[in-house]
Amino acid sequence: LWLVFLGLLLLLTFIKPFIMTKFVSNPEHRIIAAIFSLLITRFIIFPWQLVGLFRAIENDYIKHGNTLKTRSIQALMVLSVLFTLVYTLESMQVVIFNQQKMLFLTGENDPSGYTLKIEDEGQKLRIDGIFDYGITSSVRKLINDNPELTSVVLESNGGQVYEGRGISILITENELDTYSYKECSSACATAFMGGKRRYLGSEGKIGFHRYKLETASLWNFLPYLDINEEQNKDLAIFKSQGVQQTFLDKIFDQAPNKIWFPPQQDLLESGVIHELLNPG
Repeated sequence: LWLVFLGLLLLLTFIKPFIMTKFVSNPEHRIIAAIFSLLITRFIIFPWQLVGLFRAIENDYIKHGNTLKTRSIQALMVLSVLFTLVYTLESMQVVIFNQQKMLFLTGENDPSGYTLKIEDEGQKLRIDGIFDYGITSSVRKLINDNPELTSVVLESNGGQVYEGRGISILITENELDTYSYKECSSACATAFMGGKRRYLGSEGKIGFHRYKLETASLWNFLPYLDINEEQNKDLAIFKSQGVQQTFLDKIFDQAPNKIWFPPQQDLLESGVIHELLNPG
């Protein structure tokens, strides 16, 4: 009861968030990992625990004849089964929902919230709209198919944190410059920071705010997600690109439902951008 049943359950409860947080960052991979974790812990380990505990109860009753203790542990087993069933149903419901959403957002006929376009004879990639699931994979394909690319134009008010970070890494790895002429906020700002040289139009603005989950219900699916850790990952990208610490200290001060747009001169002086473009 104490070691194999309750002890192992507690161990699995604590080790799962650690593994998910430290070693699985891609949201698609997290869905797969969550499914495998559910299968192993709830459909293999848990039945084994129940069988072992049942045999231990049976042997103990034969030896000591303590009916109260036996019935108490049996009641605990029933409660644990009910809890496991509810947990399993909720987990599968959220996993299936997210899988369907990802398939929809990355499908060939998907009316996604973003558009990708190659311009200037293959030298410029333009990204407009929300950073939905799958956009990083689409951008990677376009970069691989267009070796002459030298720059990326970003116009977006944000989207998925993971996708913004993924695009930022792609831009850095391929030594591309980044431009924004209107607005590049939240996840888009992280992508923008991947630029080798970063340019802002005369009417452009870069926006920042604290991160949040897309919906509160996702806490049931991602209880191991640490928002502060995700923010620190992006802070590391900003810092590696030469942004001053005094500016970094203010990036996530704004509430999730608001956007902080620093003055263009502050962006220039702090190292967020390298150059302000003249009107026109």
